[in-house]
Amino acid sequence: MWEPIASAPPDRLVQVAVASAGKLTPLRFPCRLSGAGWVHAVTDEPIGVEPTHWREWHIRLVIRDD
Repeated sequence: MWEPIASAPPDRLVQVAVASAGKLTPLRFPCRLSGAGWVHAVTDEPIGVEPTHWREWHIRLVIRDD
């Protein structure tokens, strides 16, 4: 279930979405609300959009260091 972005927890893996024309478009990577704003949870790069909703990230994240 999507929650309003204002209730998003800081420093936790979440999925965010952007509302446009009455439809939510989720980003396909985990995000994290940092002190600098919304960032990609793996790369720490800004996500480049202003999300409107969030929900728990339920996909297992595997980081490989090959």
